[in-house]
Amino acid sequence: MGVAQKPLFFQTKRHCSSGAGHSNSSPAVQSPEASASSKDELLEPLEKGDEDECARVVSLLGLALERVKTKMMSVTNKRCSDILMSAAEEIHLRLCNVESQIQIDSGRLTSLSKLKRKHLETRLQEQQEHLKVIYDKFRKEIHQYIQDCSGAVEELEAQHAEVKGAIKRQNISQRKLLLQAEAAVESQLNDAHRQIASFHKLGRQKMLKLKVAVAECLKDGISS
Repeated sequence: MGVAQKPLFFQTKRHCSSGAGHSNSSPAVQSPEASASSKDELLEPLEKGDEDECARVVSLLGLALERVKTKMMSVTNKRCSDILMSAAEEIHLRLCNVESQIQIDSGRLTSLSKLKRKHLETRLQEQQEHLKVIYDKFRKEIHQYIQDCSGAVEELEAQHAEVKGAIKRQNISQRKLLLQAEAAVESQLNDAHRQIASFHKLGRQKMLKLKVAVAECLKDGISS
């Protein structure tokens, strides 16, 4: 629109120039008196027409400038929009690349995590199986140890009962032996007391016989 209006501006300009040229060329064909008269007559309409024409030109110039400004703003906005669109596309592409890289890194980390987790789970399972084997073996050994201890305790109890019985029997036997020995000693003591008593009795009897014999001897000796 600014380009289409530009010829009108120049045409108006040329029209003002041609009007001014016409007023300048008219005194060349008229007499000084007529030219002065016509100049006085035409001066006022020409000045009013020039002012109107200049005002119209200024108005058209302002309108053209406003249209140019609008056009420039439109072009500027379009350029800015293009720049922003280009930047947005570049940013979107960059973000897509970053997102893709993040997804790749996340995939790698996920794969690595799954691999490590699987390795740890396998290792943990192996350790659990190893611990289970150890636990089963330990449980069997403990069970066998308990059985052995139970057997040993039972055997000790049996031996204790047997020893207790033997001690009881031995005590009874020893008591019998003591009673027998006591009876034998008492019998021997009684025999010894009887023998001693008999010996003393025999000794007394012999002493009496000796006294009697001595008395008889003495009696016989005195009588003779």
